[in-house]
Amino acid sequence: MFKAHIKLITLKELSKESLSGYDLMKHIECFGKKPSPGYVYPLLKGLKEKGFISSKEDKRKKVYSITVKGKKLLDDLQKNREYMMKKMRNVLKPIADKDEIRELSFYKHKGFFKDRDILVRFHNT
Repeated sequence: MFKAHIKLITLKELSKESLSGYDLMKHIECFGKKPSPGYVYPLLKGLKEKGFISSKEDKRKKVYSITVKGKKLLDDLQKNREYMMKKMRNVLKPIADKDEIRELSFYKHKGFFKDRDILVRFHNT
C-alpha cells in the first residue's frame, strides 16, 4: 500500500468517526496490510501539526478527529484521485478496446499480470 493511500484512508476514516491510533490501524488493515505504529503515529502527529486533525485525551488514549481544514484536504485528495483514475482510463482505453490486449498474455509468464484481463476489468470499472 502506498503511503499516500494511508494518508487518504486515515482522513477518510476520521471523517466517519473519531478513532485512536490503534483503532485507526485496525481500520486501515481492512484495506490491505496493517501499517506499523512507527508509520501511523508520526503521520498522525504531522497531520495534527498541520491542522488537518485534532486530538483529545480519552481515558488512557488519544482520540483523533478530522478538522474543517482536514475535510477540505480530503475533498481535494479525492478529486485528485478521481482525476488520476480518469487519466489512467484514458490511457488504457485504446488498449482495452482492441484485440492487442491478448498480446499482453506473455507478461503472465513473467509474473506481471496474474490475469490477462486486468486491463479490461480496470477499464470497465
